[in-house]
Amino acid sequence: VNTNPEGSAVTIRCPRFVKSVTFFVYNRWGNEVYRYRSNDTATTSIEWNGKNSSGQDLAGGVYYYRAEVTFD
Repeated sequence: VNTNPEGSAVTIRCPRFVKSVTFFVYNRWGNEVYRYRSNDTATTSIEWNGKNSSGQDLAGGVYYYRAEVTFD
């Protein structure tokens, strides 16, 4: 267990036990532009190529992400 800058406890989990990852990308207005679910593939690594969920290139700019990780 480690602590974050606020001093509260944070549990560190080993990536070896990652069961699935859902990765969301949002534009600066909060609209979801991309979603990746690892449970559809054999890997839990995230390799976003800057395209939206339809495969179209996104304009250069500021994007935010959120990841939900499920451990075994």
